[in-house]
Amino acid sequence: LKEAHFYWLTRNPDELLFGRKVFAKVVSHPLVRDKVFLHLHLTRQEPKNNAPAFLFREAIRRQSLVDRSIFMQEVGQKKTASVLVGPQVPWNWVNRTSEDVLWLSHLLPIDDEGEETEVLQKYDGKWAQGLLRPDATSSTWYWKEKLSSHHWMMPVIFGRPDFATEVQAIGKARPTEDVNIYVCGNDHIVKLLQNICVVCNSHAEKSAKSKGGKPQRYLMHHERFG
Repeated sequence: LKEAHFYWLTRNPDELLFGRKVFAKVVSHPLVRDKVFLHLHLTRQEPKNNAPAFLFREAIRRQSLVDRSIFMQEVGQKKTASVLVGPQVPWNWVNRTSEDVLWLSHLLPIDDEGEETEVLQKYDGKWAQGLLRPDATSSTWYWKEKLSSHHWMMPVIFGRPDFATEVQAIGKARPTEDVNIYVCGNDHIVKLLQNICVVCNSHAEKSAKSKGGKPQRYLMHHERFG
């Protein structure tokens, strides 16, 4: 496994609680935490004529503007492949999309005390306090180690993924590797990703002709349960 991006789209944030133990295993296991990246998307719109819901959503929009600005300043113009990410990174911002993000605690329960301490050392903190530091010997960015809190945060993204932008960004990060997309979703998502693969394959073929070499392939696989 070179790299895997797992997208979970839900209208109900409570559904994410069912994945807490899986999330914890992903971010704490040394063999997968730098290869498997989680994208948690809340797709439900706030109800109309609901003042508390409007204020909550507006607060997230405004805070996200601040957080994203700080994040982009830290990462700068570095390519996706040169960023070392952890569970708190908003991958949509890494891929240059602009959906709002809210960091939530209690989505990463870990029973083993040693593992909990290790993850806390690596991933604690918030974007507004600065999470990344450049490595002096390479172009890679590493997480700052901070022990000021007993909670770590998991980003939940508001809105549907910008798959067209993110799939291309993931492919460009590994131009010599084919991109396999596995979908368990409705017909709309399947059709959307099929069309994106067609466009990405067309661009890859044109690039291969101009530069020479084998074109990168974007392969679509889908299955539905229930």
